[in-house]
Amino acid sequence: MTTKEQALTAISELPANADLLSIIRELSFLAGIEEASREISEGEGMDSHAAKKKLRDWIGA
Repeated sequence: MTTKEQALTAISELPANADLLSIIRELSFLAGIEEASREISEGEGMDSHAAKKKLRDWIGA
């Protein structure tokens, strides 16, 4: 499925009275998933243990 097809499907699954902000949020979510997928395929991602450690370090816990 192309990116355009994914966007159109996501929009069509929203309620008929969805406002523009809801549509933008949905498309932004899809863009984030696409970006994360690209990063993982290029070896830029991190596993959950590394992410948890980074988060703990970041919040000082």
